Amino acid sequence: MLEGRLQVAIGLETVHPEVLPALNKGMKLEDFKRSVEYLGTHGISIRAFILLRPPFLSEAEGLEWACRSIDFAFACGVDICSLIPVRSGNGALDLLAADGYFSEPSIRSLERVLEYGLSLGKGLVFADLWDLERFSGCSRCFSSRKDRLNRMNLTQEPVKPVSCSC
Repeated sequence: MLEGRLQVAIGLETVHPEVLPALNKGMKLEDFKRSVEYLGTHGISIRAFILLRPPFLSEAEGLEWACRSIDFAFACGVDICSLIPVRSGNGALDLLAADGYFSEPSIRSLERVLEYGLSLGKGLVFADLWDLERFSGCSRCFSSRKDRLNRMNLTQEPVKPVSCSC
C-alpha cells in the first residue's frame, strides 16, 4: 500500500588509489561503477557511503579525497552520498593511530565536504552526525556547528559558516 522505491547502500569508502586497497574491502572502483549501473538500470536508488579521513591521509588529503569520492559517486549515477567521519575505537584504527597512520577528522572538514557535495546539485548529500562532539576541538562553537550541519542535512542547502576564533 506504500509507494516506495528500493535503495541499496554501497560503501564506496574512498577513491584514493592507495588507500582503497589498503582498507581490504576487496572492491575496485570499476566494481562500484558496474554495480551502480546495474542497479540504476533496474530502477533501484543507490546510496554511497564515503569516508572522511580514512587511515593514511592527512586532514587536507582526507578533505580532498572525500570530495573526489563524491565526484566519482555522482558521475557513476548514485542518488545519495552519505559522509562518514572515520572514528577510532575499533582496535585496528587504534593501532594505526598509535603508529601515526590515523587521526580522526575535524568537524570543520566535515562541514567543508558537506558544503562541497551540496554545491554540486547532483544529488542528496548527508553528513553522519552520530557522536559528532568527538570531532570538535572547541566547546564554544560546537553547538553552532552541529546545528549548521543538521540544517544542511535537512534542507540540502549550504548554511552560512560558523565564525569562531578556534
